[in-house]
Amino acid sequence: MHSQSTHVLYHMQMTDPKTITDLAALGATAWASKELAGKLLGPTFEYIGGEVRAFTEKCNINLTDIFARARRKLGERIDTPGGVGARVLKDVLDQGAFCDDSVAAEYVAGVLAAARTDNESDDRGVTYLAVIRQLSGYQLRAHYLIYSSVKALLDGRELNILNFDDAPHARIFLPMAYLRDNLHSHSEPTEVVFTHVLNGLARQDLIDAAWWGGDEEVVRAGEPGMTASGYFVQPTGFGVELFLWAHGLGHRDVPEFLLPELTIDPLPDFGLRGTAQHSPDMSRERELERIEQEQRQRENDRFVRETIARRRGY
Repeated sequence: MHSQSTHVLYHMQMTDPKTITDLAALGATAWASKELAGKLLGPTFEYIGGEVRAFTEKCNINLTDIFARARRKLGERIDTPGGVGARVLKDVLDQGAFCDDSVAAEYVAGVLAAARTDNESDDRGVTYLAVIRQLSGYQLRAHYLIYSSVKALLDGRELNILNFDDAPHARIFLPMAYLRDNLHSHSEPTEVVFTHVLNGLARQDLIDAAWWGGDEEVVRAGEPGMTASGYFVQPTGFGVELFLWAHGLGHRDVPEFLLPELTIDPLPDFGLRGTAQHSPDMSRERELERIEQEQRQRENDRFVRETIARRRGY
């Protein structure tokens, strides 16, 4: 293997030529057949030829895996006209070559599949790949855990996560044991991992910043009906977007997420253990009710004062 970088010049939509550095070519014997790579990438495949020069055998295996996962997500769409933009492809190769975690591989493959389009200017996939790059394995697993739970618990509900009034009603409760079992965090300090996970997801706007929870006493103080330790999280529109793209569904919109006709297959290598709970945030309604009660009380007090005054002849 030569260590010298491979430079591939390309030109898109009459813009200045750009250089892709350290792109391995996508050969049939390395990580995908020329037929599959050609179908999946479209014209972009021509930029990188058919030989592998820079990636190690392990990296090639990882890329083979990601392309196979992308093909599975596309299904019959693999035979329709289309391709993947060069910017998206570069990021897929950069991440995919070293992506040996199955959940991360599914997310990258999902974006690769979703990015395949007949619109050569559509490079939305770079946004989601940038976010995936910023997330740890724990955070990616938690993101999948949260949104697969929201879909399972609320499928068919007339809730739009983008709606300010609807989103709090999509809040779920993640029991501590549920998180621990599915994040495989038994060997690390639990609180440290969960804080890392939820702060990280909130920082990327993948969950609402107002997540909260802890041990059973803390949970019961805020939500008397709950009798377990865990965390309350509210989904966001961007969190739904990433979930859809991770499943190759970039053509579906956020308001469609809870439509029962939108079927989202579970990740094949991540069988969930246990369940989350639907726990709508009613704090806004309770606050409005409190304000209304205070208003009624003030009106009642005023009525009593006016009645007493009339009787006394004031």
